[in-house]
Amino acid sequence: MGNSTAPEPSAPIELQVGERQFITTCETLVTGSTFFSSLLSGRWNPVMKDGRYFIDADPNAFEDILRYLRHNALPIFYDNKKGHDHVRYANLLKEAQYFGIERLEKYLENREYVGMVTVERWAEEEYTQLHSTWHPLSLHERSDSEVEYHPTWGVRKVYVCPRGIALHRGNRRACGKLCMARNDGIKYEDEPVLKVVAVKTWVSIRM
Repeated sequence: MGNSTAPEPSAPIELQVGERQFITTCETLVTGSTFFSSLLSGRWNPVMKDGRYFIDADPNAFEDILRYLRHNALPIFYDNKKGHDHVRYANLLKEAQYFGIERLEKYLENREYVGMVTVERWAEEEYTQLHSTWHPLSLHERSDSEVEYHPTWGVRKVYVCPRGIALHRGNRRACGKLCMARNDGIKYEDEPVLKVVAVKTWVSIRM
């Protein structure tokens, strides 16, 4: 192809990447990319008949490439349930190498994204009596936290009044002299309880 004039830095540029089209500017593309610095240098004419530039690359990964070039922000593909999307990182690394984006390439090769996500987990435990309809957990949740509840059955020792008074059950202090006058001794019974463990996860991302 013959030589052409390099496009103006702020002029819109249309790219055909695989089966998708992207519109950006020359200034965005040449910042940090040796591939585009060469392509748009004006030394040859890579433009198709319709005025677009054809790029033989993965369009989905190129969306992440273009986002990086626009904002100079290193990507983090993290989900609270699945963790890091390592397949997406691997695909992006190939494209970063192809487009000659050194900073992004080193970031992905060194797996620096792992250290940019901090996950904190806390567990709190509450017991719910069977005869209670609801026993609210004493949890204070942050707006950026996720909580998972894990119910299990447990057993606890419950004080039994020597005279069998139901209102005194579980509360030894409620028994008076008449109760204590009984020579049956202090008794406890096993009572099934519903134990709920709440696991809270807090995720913070350092950009």
